[in-house]
Parts: sequence; structure tokens; C-alpha cells
Amino acid sequence: MRFLTDMQEVQQYKRNMYFTKHNQIFEDSEGVLHLTPRYLRTDGYTIFDILAPIAGGRFEEDIRCSSAHDLWCRYKQDIQITISEARMLQEGVLKEKIKKCPDDDKKPILVAENIPVEYLKIVPINFWKTNKLFNEMLRANGETGKFKTGILSAGVYLNIGWWLGSKEYNNKLDVRKIYNDFL
Repeated sequence: MRFLTDMQEVQQYKRNMYFTKHNQIFEDSEGVLHLTPRYLRTDGYTIFDILAPIAGGRFEEDIRCSSAHDLWCRYKQDIQITISEARMLQEGVLKEKIKKCPDDDKKPILVAENIPVEYLKIVPINFWKTNKLFNEMLRANGETGKFKTGILSAGVYLNIGWWLGSKEYNNKLDVRKIYNDFL
């Protein structure tokens, strides 16, 4: 379990709503590569307000975890990458760049360009798999301690929004539009 791409950058577009500015790639415990595309709308939240004082809330943890979880919950679909990390590097889809951040030592990081759609597949994802992957991401980010991971994971298992949420987005991801539309 690991992220292939560095921390996520977001831009606010209205009160308490943001969109991701870069593609992110996560490799799960089974070796499957998952894409969370840029322009994904997110509230950056990973937990209910009532639990936030215990485990933190909006943007306190790695946003890559909550933005991926938002994608899966909203669409009930996962975007999987069908080529290897080595091939993405060879084809220039994964590129090393120098990170420009105020508190950083300008270290090289991997960023994901748009992966050609022929290397992507959209598959259905269920409640349990969504939460399993979210838990794996929390453990893989290297910043969320064991206690917080437990609290945040429990919070998503209590997410009734999965069952009661809008059907507007369900199963409507279009691989041809993921890099151009706000999801």
C-alpha cells in the first residue's frame, strides 16, 4: 500500500468546497492502481463533526484519502489503471518534478499527467471496498497515527450518506471526460 504521487493540492471554489488540482495514484494491498483525477470536488472532510475534536477534521489529515473516498462514495465507481508504474514512468505519465513548497527542501516528487484513457477502466465499488481502501490510504500516508486511523475509519463505516445519498452521480463516470469536467 502506497501513494505513487505526492500530497494533493486543492483550490477553494466556494465556502467549504474545493477541487483537487492534480491526479493522484494509490496502489492498494493487492497491487491495484487507483486513480483519483484532478478537478474532483471535495469538502476535504473525513469525519463527522461530532468526532472531529477527537481525530481532527477538514484538511487536518492527508486530503488524498478523503478526496478518493469522495469519488467512490459519489459515483459508486473506481477508476483503475491497467498499466504498471514502470510503464507510466517510461511513457512519461509519471514524472519527477521539484516540489515548490514554503517549508520544503525542494525534493523531487512524482506527479501524474493524464493517463491515456485506454489504460483506465471504471469498475463498480461497494461500501465495504470503499472503506477498506480508505483505511489502507490512511495507513499508507505515513502521517495518520494508529488511533486517528481507527477513529477516521470508524467514522466512514458510520456514513449513512452512502445509502441515502443522491443517485444523481451513481455509475455515471465517463472515462473520456474525467480530465476535463469537474467531478
